[in-house]
Amino acid sequence: MCVYKLATPNDDNIRTIFNWEESEKDFNNISGKTITKRWTYEEYYQKMKEMLEDLRRPYRVLINQSNEILGTIKGYNYLERNNSIIIGFYIPEFNRRKGYGTKIVNLFIDDLFSNTNFKLNKIIATTVETNEGSKRVLEKNSFVLEGKLRESLCFDGKKYTEYYYSILRSEWKHEE
Repeated sequence: MCVYKLATPNDDNIRTIFNWEESEKDFNNISGKTITKRWTYEEYYQKMKEMLEDLRRPYRVLINQSNEILGTIKGYNYLERNNSIIIGFYIPEFNRRKGYGTKIVNLFIDDLFSNTNFKLNKIIATTVETNEGSKRVLEKNSFVLEGKLRESLCFDGKKYTEYYYSILRSEWKHEE
């Protein structure tokens, strides 16, 4: 049986993640983000290091027992007013449809809700309407579709609906 865990990215991981994102054919539609600036590796590395120092923006990689990274997940936009955080995950194309997305989200939910510094009540995730894989991953992890933001994203002149999911602490099924 393969054992997976979350880890903070090291320098080698940062290079790998940069390469994944640079080679992704359809990063905007997968990430649900409009990327307007392409960073050099040095700029990317600096931004990543800054993010890794910010406790309100947790960033993890999913690794197997061989310490091979399989995907990434991060929390951003921590909202103190309701103790919630928005998360986003990324699995490179060659690792998709292997269960890694479901595993990384499950471990991150446990990590976030167990974190006594945050005391989170809600974890939020959004995805673009065309990303069926992300929708399945979120639903497998007990996220509830709260709504759809119609035509809230625009890529290459096309408008897309953004799906808005969340899971509450009270819905979290922590496995000991």
